[in-house]
Amino acid sequence: MAWLYRSCFNGCLQACVFASNDFDGLQNGAGVIQATSAAVMEDIEWYVYLLTLDDYSPHAFVGGVAGAADPERWSFAVELTYRCLSAGLWRLTYGLPAELGLPSIDAFCHKLSVVRPDQLSDEGQLLWLDTYMEATELCLDLVSRYLRSQSSGETTFHPGFQDEIERMFSDAGVPWSRGPLFPIA
Repeated sequence: MAWLYRSCFNGCLQACVFASNDFDGLQNGAGVIQATSAAVMEDIEWYVYLLTLDDYSPHAFVGGVAGAADPERWSFAVELTYRCLSAGLWRLTYGLPAELGLPSIDAFCHKLSVVRPDQLSDEGQLLWLDTYMEATELCLDLVSRYLRSQSSGETTFHPGFQDEIERMFSDAGVPWSRGPLFPIA
């Protein structure tokens, strides 16, 4: 079972991931997301919140160097990136890098699904590390409505935050329950 310890200590954000090898049923060996477990929904809410603090690249969502080699974390990063961009929660900070020659977010996320985050070529570095995303006003408003506390050393949210995120994904035509839109290679 995966779980995250999230805290803010002296203004420094810490996110330590302690995960097993199955990421709570995120996907099976064929790259298919099977169920949206509570742990996966907590990860989704955490990353939606995290982008209100700073810009991040998709590589931030694989869980560091160790997570980059995990196909389930890779799939999660691609799917989360696509859904948050599609739902208008995030936007590309500087647009798609011209060097990639990708015409759309769909093409960008498809490319993320075939370029491994743990074996970064020049192209992989552009995709996974050099393409930054930031929270939109919609995301900032959403988080401000549901953020319960950061002051106690742990970030907590009011009930309904996860449901609201999933509703926004559904309204954009990309519900998490639909499974992977970009199965990893």
